[in-house]
Amino acid sequence: PESLSSSTLGNFAVNISSSGSNSVLGGSTGSLAELRAAQRDAADLDNQKLLEACCPDGVSDLRHMTRETLMDIFYYVHAARGQQVVNAVAEQLRSKWDAFTAERPGYTGGVSLFAHSLGSVILYDMLSYAGRTVNGVTYPRLPFAVDCFFACGSPAALFLISRRRGRAPIPQPSCNAFFNIVNPADPVSYLTEPLLPVPGSVGALVSSPATRMFLRTQDR
Repeated sequence: PESLSSSTLGNFAVNISSSGSNSVLGGSTGSLAELRAAQRDAADLDNQKLLEACCPDGVSDLRHMTRETLMDIFYYVHAARGQQVVNAVAEQLRSKWDAFTAERPGYTGGVSLFAHSLGSVILYDMLSYAGRTVNGVTYPRLPFAVDCFFACGSPAALFLISRRRGRAPIPQPSCNAFFNIVNPADPVSYLTEPLLPVPGSVGALVSSPATRMFLRTQDR
């Protein structure tokens, strides 16, 4: 899309990741792990010691990876801690947006957000439930409209299906275009095409080669 270019209008782009460095046009917002660490109190540190004490010897590297990943998920699905995570991500986005627009008065370009792994679930929820309280978490409204939302290595489909009650409609992110980038070899990455409307009916799903292949299989 034209809004993705860095030409006349430019583009405000933010990367939200559950590990590594989040970035906005080369700057850093800090990873979710860093945001979580900054909010830990004495009880959190005590719990961390307990968690380490519960880990048996063996496959330490693999256990560390799964422990950190699972604890991030458990923190997020817990209402009180999930609220902390959402607030921290929203505050980082607001802070970077304010800094970006202060340097570019009158900016009229698009806004693109890139989120990886659990970060994509958090952002999907923030764009779907802005201004609402869902499962004990109040999702704030962002100070900008989102043009393109890119999800990579996303387990969002698992969360959406596990929360669904009966045949309730799947919530859709408020954005002009949603790109779910899937690597078939990534065990955390899941398709969202079966959950969202056909491209063009609502606009939440953008047609791509993977999407067209999925739709062709459904026509058979």
